[in-house]
Amino acid sequence: MLLTILLIMQETGGAQPSGSSTPPQGQPAGGMLNMLIFFAMIFAIMYIFLILPQRRKQKQHQQMLSSLKKNDKVITIGGIHGVVHAVKEDKIILKVDEDVKLTFSLSAIASVERKEEEKEEKEEGKDKEEKNKEGGSN
Repeated sequence: MLLTILLIMQETGGAQPSGSSTPPQGQPAGGMLNMLIFFAMIFAIMYIFLILPQRRKQKQHQQMLSSLKKNDKVITIGGIHGVVHAVKEDKIILKVDEDVKLTFSLSAIASVERKEEEKEEKEEGKDKEEKNKEGGSN
């Protein structure tokens, strides 16, 4: 696709009048400038749509890994669900069942599931805030 666009740009930029056999003097520099601008625009678009979102996602994942603590429910990249038993420098020990503990690399953690207790506490906190606002306005 990129090759066809470049060929089209070259054909339109290099069009000569039918009566002359020599190329115009200012034409080659203008064609090169157009091509450089085109490549700069392609790079900018790729940076905005591919590189920046990937960096944001990577930062969020690093923050999630650094905030892991005991009793967090996690899912590994292999699909294993477990509860964090211990976090070491670059390893994590997951409790998968009553007497089953597995050691994983920290980078093997795909996501953290929120605890039901934390969800309920947040909902209760929101309810209390709403009641306080309603009570203060009466």
